[in-house]
Amino acid sequence: MLMSNRRGRVLEALVLLASAAILFAPMYYSQVYLGGISDIPAHLGWAKELLAGSPSVPSNVIAHGAWEWSVIFVKSVFNAGWSGSALVVTLGSDLLTALILFLLLRRRSSPILAGALTLGVMLIGPLALFFPFDQVWYPGGYIWANIYHNPTSLLLRPFAIIQFVFSYNAIAGKKSKWYVILLVAIVSGFAAFAKPVYIICLLPISGIFALFRLIRKQPIDLLGLIFGIVIPSTTLLIWQFSITYAAGAPSQIAILPFDVMSQFSGNLAPKFILSIAFPLAITILYWQEAVKDVRIQLGWLTFFVGALYTYFLAELGPTYNAGNFIFCGEIALFMLIVACVAFLMERQLPDRKIGRWLILGIGLLQVFFGISFFFFKIYH
Repeated sequence: MLMSNRRGRVLEALVLLASAAILFAPMYYSQVYLGGISDIPAHLGWAKELLAGSPSVPSNVIAHGAWEWSVIFVKSVFNAGWSGSALVVTLGSDLLTALILFLLLRRRSSPILAGALTLGVMLIGPLALFFPFDQVWYPGGYIWANIYHNPTSLLLRPFAIIQFVFSYNAIAGKKSKWYVILLVAIVSGFAAFAKPVYIICLLPISGIFALFRLIRKQPIDLLGLIFGIVIPSTTLLIWQFSITYAAGAPSQIAILPFDVMSQFSGNLAPKFILSIAFPLAITILYWQEAVKDVRIQLGWLTFFVGALYTYFLAELGPTYNAGNFIFCGEIALFMLIVACVAFLMERQLPDRKIGRWLILGIGLLQVFFGISFFFFKIYH
C-alpha cells in the first residue's frame, strides 16, 4: 500500500513536470533561439567570457554568476551547445519551481487542484486594467510576480521557496535536524549567488521576528535560522557588496523615491494595489486567522521590504536603467502569493458568497492577465 502511494505521488509529479515543460518550453525556446527580448543573450555572453577567463565580465555578474556557471556546468558535463545549455538551465529552473510548489500544495489538496494552483501561481499577474501590453520588460509600472526575461530571477525562485518555508518553520519554533540545516545553508549560499534580491528582504524581517520571539520567550529555532539562513547568506552578501558597490565601483546605491518605477508608468499607487489584489483579498477576508499566521506575517513583511527597495532605491551607474531593485518586489510578491495560497488550502473558501466570489474572481482575473502577458511575451 505504501509503495503504491509512493508510485502514485511520483506519477503525479511527473505529470505536473510534463505539463509545466509543455507550457514553459516555448517561452524560453523563443528567448534562446528566436531572438525574443530577454536578458538571456547577455548572460549567455558573460558565461562564455567567464569560461574564457575574460577580464571584461562586469563585477555584478561575477557577484551573482550562478546561472552562468550552471550553464557552463551543463555544457561541460553533457557536451552540449551554449544555447541548449541555456535552455536546459532556464527551463529547469521553472520545472524545479513547479515541483517544489506542487509538493507544498499537494499536502492539503487533490493532485489536480494542486497542479492547477501550481501553474496558476507561476502565471499570475497583476490586475493590469490600465494599459495594453506595450512594454515587454517591466510593463506598465505594476509589480509582476512572474517575469520571464531574466534567467537569474528564474534560477533564484525554487531556492527562495525553500528559504521561505524553512524560515517560517524556524520562526514558528519547528526544530530542524542538523542535516536539514546544512542543506538549507547550501541552498542559501546558492540562492544569494544566483541573485541576492530575495535574501536582502528576508534577512531583516527574520531578524526582527527572532528578536521579538526571544523577548516574548516564544519558541524559535534560532540555531536553524543562524546557520541555515543568516551565516551563509551574509557571507555571500558581504563579498557581493565589496566587489559591486565598494568605493570606486561603477555602480552605487542611492535613495531616489519612485524614480526608477516612474520611468515605466505613472499612476503607481493604484497599480501597486492592483498588483497585490489577490493576496490582499485573502488576508482581509481571513483577517482574524491571517494576522496570527506566521507564513502570512512573514510573507507580507518581506514583501513590504521588497516594495521599499523597488520604489525607493536605485543603482547609479551603468545599471540604472536595468531597475535591478524592482526584482526585490517581484520575488517578494511571488513568495507572498505562495504563502497566501498555501494558507488558503488549509481552509475552505469563505461561507459568504461575496467573499468566496471575490477571492475566486480576483484570482482568476489576475491569472488571466498573467496568461495574456505570458503569450504576449513569447512573441516579443
